[in-house]
Amino acid sequence: MDPPRIGAYLLLAPLGAGGMGQVFLGRSPGGRLVAVKVIRDEIGEHPEAPARFRREAATVEAVRSACTAQLIEASLDGPPYWLATEYVAGPTLSGAVRDGGPFPPGSALKLFAGLAERLAAVLATGRPPYGSGDAATVSYRAVHEDIDLAGVHLGLAALIRACVAKDSARFHA
Repeated sequence: MDPPRIGAYLLLAPLGAGGMGQVFLGRSPGGRLVAVKVIRDEIGEHPEAPARFRREAATVEAVRSACTAQLIEASLDGPPYWLATEYVAGPTLSGAVRDGGPFPPGSALKLFAGLAERLAAVLATGRPPYGSGDAATVSYRAVHEDIDLAGVHLGLAALIRACVAKDSARFHA
């Protein structure tokens, strides 16, 4: 029996699963490692699922950052719906701290900024920072819209805005 494939990608191992589907470590025909996200069949049959997945793929494609895996290819015309992104090998956060000890200040600051964005905004507003809805819609808002800080103390709002600024260059030394 041939190994499982999605599109041209040989699936090597599962990496994780979420509400919409499963992510696999894959290999391209040229030997490049990729992460392949496949929508679960039962979700792919839901009338809204293809549109949600298209928005997710568009959001992944729109984000251009050295800190984000880039979209390589997507199959959005019919089941099975999937997308392939760059695979970025690395340990889990707990594994990194266990094996390497505390993070250097620059790395800790980058991580803190990302965590602070969601935590501070939720604590300050009592609501999700980019509204509610499916993951693709919220991700789209996070990339393209400003955070909702209505009613937040001015000093705290300024700190949160600095953490969520769309210009990631401020973190590169």
